[in-house]
Amino acid sequence: MSTSDSKQLVQNPDSLSDTIDGEVVLMSPVTDSYCTLNETGAAIWDLLKKPITMKRLVECLANDFGIENDKIERQVFLFVNRLSEEGLILEVK
Repeated sequence: MSTSDSKQLVQNPDSLSDTIDGEVVLMSPVTDSYCTLNETGAAIWDLLKKPITMKRLVECLANDFGIENDKIERQVFLFVNRLSEEGLILEVK
């Protein structure tokens, strides 16, 4: 996955997600695997409902959680990359 500031990311409309007992559960349309998201993962998933750049995603999370951008950027990239590998999100121009 590219980290270009111009490319936007968005949830794959074929992904399945639901909130069960307060936890967000995702089902991959590619691998048919599922995962449960923690609070931070759920916040990222929510932000991905609409197209958003990686830079803006990091800024929003840093602001929401009171953390400096450079302290979370790598972790956000790794998580978003995993979502991409599972086919849960798409890159849009």
